Amino acid sequence: MLHSLSPLRHAFYETFLHLHQLGAFLAFLGVYLHIDLDALPQRPWIIAVGVLWLLDRLARVARLLYLNVSAKKGSTRVVVEALAGEACRVTFHLPKRVHVKPGGHVYAYIPSISQWMSHPFSIAWVEPSSCVTTSGPMDSPVKTPTTGSSMSPSLLEKQPLVNLDRYMPENKEPTSVSLIVAARQGMTRKLYNRALAAPNQVLYTTGFIEGPYASHVVNLGSYGTVVLFSGGVGITHHMLSVRDLIIRAAEGRVATQKIYLIWSVRNTEHLAWVREWMDQVLRLPGRREMLTVKLFVSKPKSSREIVSPSATVQMFPGRCRPQVVMDEVLPQRVGATVVSACGSGGFSDEVRAAARDNIGKGAVVDFVEEAFTW
Repeated sequence: MLHSLSPLRHAFYETFLHLHQLGAFLAFLGVYLHIDLDALPQRPWIIAVGVLWLLDRLARVARLLYLNVSAKKGSTRVVVEALAGEACRVTFHLPKRVHVKPGGHVYAYIPSISQWMSHPFSIAWVEPSSCVTTSGPMDSPVKTPTTGSSMSPSLLEKQPLVNLDRYMPENKEPTSVSLIVAARQGMTRKLYNRALAAPNQVLYTTGFIEGPYASHVVNLGSYGTVVLFSGGVGITHHMLSVRDLIIRAAEGRVATQKIYLIWSVRNTEHLAWVREWMDQVLRLPGRREMLTVKLFVSKPKSSREIVSPSATVQMFPGRCRPQVVMDEVLPQRVGATVVSACGSGGFSDEVRAAARDNIGKGAVVDFVEEAFTW
């Protein structure tokens, strides 16, 4: 009970998980022995519980093998890149094509880092896309962003459009799933340190993913206006959704007409986490008519870092104030509005309060949250 308290659970996730699993097994064993010794009629029920647990484990193992092992192409390869701002980009190169929906998460297994332990992470990016992607060959060199190569919105605005004709849904190229892992404690810190010490700060290893699992059943494409608030590494929950909505809107398959991506970070180094992916999004046809990006940098090193190249890609110094953003966005809304938040608890609370304050004021506003907590 003591270790189930939220601060302790978050600080010692692996310890909590092991104790939780051990406690569940001991509880099951104790109940079974008690029933068996007294020959109680509930014995078939407790056996059924054990069988269901075993079937669940077998199903997870089967799913793990299906996703990560191929007779022709071997097993999943993992590339871990150390990024500026104490984070890693972890890319799982699967041996087969897998359909991955936006807004999901996976459990990542990296035996060389955490042995048999799995850890949950939001899916930040997938290539090739189910609709379109600008990915090159899987064996192409990996570029490692450094402190001096953080994303420049002014440069991205000038990139040519993506050629959609090159990327068709029937593309059978194997899928790669990318995660952004912020270095905290335990496994995430060990992973970052190993990548940082590797040649060119890129670690090559093996691993597996389990999933993907959907977090919410909310269909963002059914709303005319989509407002996405991201705090720090919370951007991982929204990047795929933005790409998916823009592509499907061009095909007339969603109701969405306006997307606002709001990202709050501490410094411009963090922008490098999704630089390559943001590049692809900003070059999608029809993006300028749909997407507005607002980047808030709470602690910029210099005022010269804050550059707004256009009306659709803007940078601001200071903390993001969700209420101010909502007051600006809602008068320009089209149809019903959904507000999604992914970030720290305090940041999500601010977004929730801003969304709640606008309910009943003439706008249809729904709120969804992807919490970074377990």
